[in-house]
Amino acid sequence: MTSLSRVDTTHSGNNPRVTVEGDEAVLDALVEAQHVLKTDHSRSYLMKNRYDVKLVRQGETWRIQHIVVDNVWRTGDPAVLAVFDLIRPLKLYSRAECAQRLLRAVARRLLRNLG
Repeated sequence: MTSLSRVDTTHSGNNPRVTVEGDEAVLDALVEAQHVLKTDHSRSYLMKNRYDVKLVRQGETWRIQHIVVDNVWRTGDPAVLAVFDLIRPLKLYSRAECAQRLLRAVARRLLRNLG
Protein backbone atom coordinates (compact mmCIF):
# COMPACT_ATOMS: atom_id res chain seq x y z
CA MET A 1 0.00 0.00 0.00
CA THR A 2 1.39 3.42 -0.94
CA SER A 3 1.08 6.44 1.31
CA LEU A 4 -1.30 8.18 -1.11
CA SER A 5 -3.74 5.30 -0.90
CA ARG A 6 -4.48 6.22 2.74
CA VAL A 7 -5.35 9.88 2.14
CA ASP A 8 -7.93 11.61 -0.05
CA THR A 9 -6.69 14.99 -1.22
CA THR A 10 -8.01 17.96 -3.17
CA HIS A 11 -6.02 20.99 -4.27
CA SER A 12 -7.64 24.18 -5.56
CA GLY A 13 -5.80 27.15 -7.05
CA ASN A 14 -7.28 30.61 -6.40
CA ASN A 15 -6.54 34.23 -7.31
CA PRO A 16 -3.80 33.48 -9.85
CA ARG A 17 -1.94 36.52 -11.13
CA VAL A 18 0.58 36.40 -13.96
CA THR A 19 3.00 39.03 -15.18
CA VAL A 20 4.71 38.29 -18.50
CA GLU A 21 7.84 40.03 -19.73
CA GLY A 22 9.16 38.48 -22.92
CA ASP A 23 10.12 34.87 -22.27
CA GLU A 24 9.81 35.18 -18.50
CA ALA A 25 6.74 35.23 -16.29
CA VAL A 26 5.89 35.48 -12.62
CA LEU A 27 2.85 33.69 -11.22
CA ASP A 28 1.48 34.00 -7.73
CA ALA A 29 -1.55 32.10 -6.53
CA LEU A 30 -3.21 30.77 -3.43
CA VAL A 31 -3.58 27.00 -3.26
CA GLU A 32 -5.88 25.32 -0.77
CA ALA A 33 -5.02 21.71 0.02
CA GLN A 34 -7.43 19.42 1.87
CA HIS A 35 -6.20 16.06 3.18
CA VAL A 36 -8.60 13.51 4.70
CA LEU A 37 -7.77 10.03 5.99
CA LYS A 38 -9.86 7.48 4.10
CA THR A 39 -10.26 5.33 7.19
CA ASP A 40 -11.34 8.21 9.47
CA HIS A 41 -13.06 11.17 7.79
CA SER A 42 -13.14 13.00 11.11
CA ARG A 43 -9.36 13.47 10.74
CA SER A 44 -8.44 16.10 8.18
CA TYR A 45 -5.87 18.80 7.58
CA LEU A 46 -6.57 21.94 5.55
CA MET A 47 -3.87 24.34 4.40
CA LYS A 48 -3.79 27.56 2.40
CA ASN A 49 -0.42 28.15 0.74
CA ARG A 50 0.83 31.06 -1.31
CA TYR A 51 2.86 30.04 -4.35
CA ASP A 52 5.37 32.43 -5.92
CA VAL A 53 6.56 30.95 -9.19
CA LYS A 54 9.08 32.12 -11.78
CA LEU A 55 8.50 30.66 -15.24
CA VAL A 56 10.61 30.72 -18.37
CA ARG A 57 9.45 30.03 -21.93
CA GLN A 58 11.34 27.34 -23.80
CA GLY A 59 9.96 27.24 -27.31
CA GLU A 60 6.20 26.87 -26.94
CA THR A 61 6.42 25.49 -23.39
CA TRP A 62 6.45 27.41 -20.11
CA ARG A 63 8.65 25.75 -17.46
CA ILE A 64 8.92 26.43 -13.76
CA GLN A 65 12.31 27.91 -13.01
CA HIS A 66 11.84 28.60 -9.30
CA ILE A 67 9.02 28.07 -6.81
CA VAL A 68 8.47 29.23 -3.24
CA VAL A 69 5.59 27.84 -1.18
CA ASP A 70 4.64 29.82 1.92
CA ASN A 71 1.99 28.48 4.29
CA VAL A 72 -0.55 31.23 5.02
CA TRP A 73 -2.71 29.26 7.45
CA ARG A 74 -3.59 25.72 8.42
CA THR A 75 -6.18 23.97 10.54
CA GLY A 76 -6.98 20.44 11.59
CA ASP A 77 -4.88 17.43 12.48
CA PRO A 78 -1.30 17.76 11.17
CA ALA A 79 -0.73 14.06 11.90
CA VAL A 80 -2.79 13.37 8.78
CA LEU A 81 0.20 14.51 6.71
CA ALA A 82 2.65 12.67 8.95
CA VAL A 83 1.33 9.51 7.30
CA PHE A 84 3.37 10.50 4.23
CA ASP A 85 6.59 10.96 6.17
CA LEU A 86 6.28 7.78 8.23
CA ILE A 87 5.76 5.56 5.22
CA ARG A 88 7.99 7.17 2.62
CA PRO A 89 9.88 10.38 3.43
CA LEU A 90 10.37 11.05 -0.29
CA LYS A 91 6.62 11.61 -0.67
CA LEU A 92 7.35 15.23 0.26
CA TYR A 93 8.89 15.57 -3.20
CA SER A 94 5.83 13.98 -4.74
CA ARG A 95 3.55 16.54 -3.09
CA ALA A 96 5.75 19.33 -4.46
CA GLU A 97 5.59 17.76 -7.89
CA CYS A 98 1.78 17.66 -7.66
CA ALA A 99 1.73 21.33 -6.75
CA GLN A 100 3.98 22.13 -9.71
CA ARG A 101 1.63 20.31 -12.07
CA LEU A 102 -1.31 22.28 -10.72
CA LEU A 103 0.55 25.55 -11.16
CA ARG A 104 1.67 24.60 -14.67
CA ALA A 105 -1.95 24.02 -15.60
CA VAL A 106 -3.00 27.37 -14.11
CA ALA A 107 -0.10 29.14 -15.80
CA ARG A 108 -0.85 27.55 -19.18
CA ARG A 109 -4.48 28.68 -19.05
CA LEU A 110 -3.60 32.21 -17.97
CA LEU A 111 -0.80 32.59 -20.49
CA ARG A 112 -3.01 31.16 -23.25
CA ASN A 113 -5.61 33.80 -22.44
CA LEU A 114 -2.97 36.53 -22.56
CA GLY A 115 -2.13 35.55 -26.12
